[in-house]
This record gives sequence, structure tokens and C-alpha cells, in this order.
Amino acid sequence: MSGLEYAFSTNPFIHELMINRLFLYSLIRLLSLVLFLSTGISQDAALSSPKPRNWTNTQGKTIEGTLLAVEGDKVRLLVNGEKFVFPLAGLSVADNSFRSYFPAG
Repeated sequence: MSGLEYAFSTNPFIHELMINRLFLYSLIRLLSLVLFLSTGISQDAALSSPKPRNWTNTQGKTIEGTLLAVEGDKVRLLVNGEKFVFPLAGLSVADNSFRSYFPAG
């Protein structure tokens, strides 16, 4: 056993520090998994029952519409009973992020 291995195995402070780091690492992985799974559940719920939401363009104009489909670099929205197609480049960062939960069709 080398001197460094001996120090790690006999020093209670270092031993406790290593256990705490392992615990934190495991906790972070668990929280990441929970976040990943909850995102999937939210995506499934959103796909099964789409609801109207506010959509904002890059100039700050807002409309209320329901996402119908993502088609390449465009989204199809239902606004006041009419279908419209909007380019993704014209949507806000938040709306592009929301759109990313839906598969392109």
C-alpha cells in the first residue's frame, strides 16, 4: 500500500470527504434522471392534449395559439380557429425551447 493510499484509508476527514463527494455525485445523477423523466412525461402530456399558449416573435409581438405541428424549420399554429405557419427563426428563444419538446413531422 502506497503512502497516499494509506493516508486515504486511515484519515477520517479524507474518508468522510470521499463519501460526501460520492453521495453528492449520486444525488446529482438521481436528480438529472428525475428531471429527464419528468420532461418526458410533460412532453407526452402536452402531445396528448395541446392547449393554447402565448407565442412571442423576436420583435416582442405576442399571439395566443395552439401548436399543431413542427415541420422542419417552421411551426404550424391554430390561432382563432385558423391555421398559420410561422418560421422558427422568427420565434423567441423561449418558444423555440418549448417547440424542441415536440418531434418534427
